[in-house]
Amino acid sequence: MGQIKFWIDEANKTLYILHLKTNHVRKVRSPREIKEFVSAYGLTVEDMRGVEYGEDILNYFDKRGRGTFLGRWLRKLKV
Repeated sequence: MGQIKFWIDEANKTLYILHLKTNHVRKVRSPREIKEFVSAYGLTVEDMRGVEYGEDILNYFDKRGRGTFLGRWLRKLKV
């Protein structure tokens, strides 16, 4: 797991996720996926006011690739 920072651009309704080690950025535009991502960090979309920092608990930047977002998230919850 690596350190990430993430924020929501409300004008474009886009979630940006920056991997701090590699400076690689992922953009998430699906409202369902945005809601699932921020809920994994204990936040809501309405709470997102600025930049948040955290661990990549969903393995978004894992070497295996992105995979299915919901599947990875559910597997993490079972552990």
